[in-house]
Amino acid sequence: MKIIFDSSSLILLIEKLGLRQPFRNCKRRGIELVIPQAVWAEFTEKDNDAELLTFIGEIFDIIGVQVSPELEAFFKDDSGELEVSSVTKQFQDQGIECFSVIDEKYGARVCENNVIKTHGSIGLLLYLKNEGLITSKELTAIGQKIKSTNFRIKKEHLDLLK
Repeated sequence: MKIIFDSSSLILLIEKLGLRQPFRNCKRRGIELVIPQAVWAEFTEKDNDAELLTFIGEIFDIIGVQVSPELEAFFKDDSGELEVSSVTKQFQDQGIECFSVIDEKYGARVCENNVIKTHGSIGLLLYLKNEGLITSKELTAIGQKIKSTNFRIKKEHLDLLK
């Protein structure tokens, strides 16, 4: 399994919530965590915490991506989402089990319309729970922490973390 991250999910899950152990657990389990180069550039532009960047560099694979011409028109202003959706589509076309993590409604809709498997950060957290990488109790605590951030997540999505 490969999970491909957009910058908003990294900001929420790694920077704001400080979730590290679940991602270490993914790596131990053989789940590959992928960050396209454009997403890495966006993230490092906003965050220069050396310890955080070192952690990400150790746990995540930062890769160059050949963008999909058919998706390029949809993401003229967001190279990160373009690379996330392009690499997810490439992996899917190769028969590799994967999904992208995109929180923005527009990007998720483009992926859905192009049959690219995607989840938001909440969907990723539920996946981690279903895989036994976080407990129900941890999931509930994460939901409470999310409420204290400035991230806009629908109440019905947060209610799934109870």
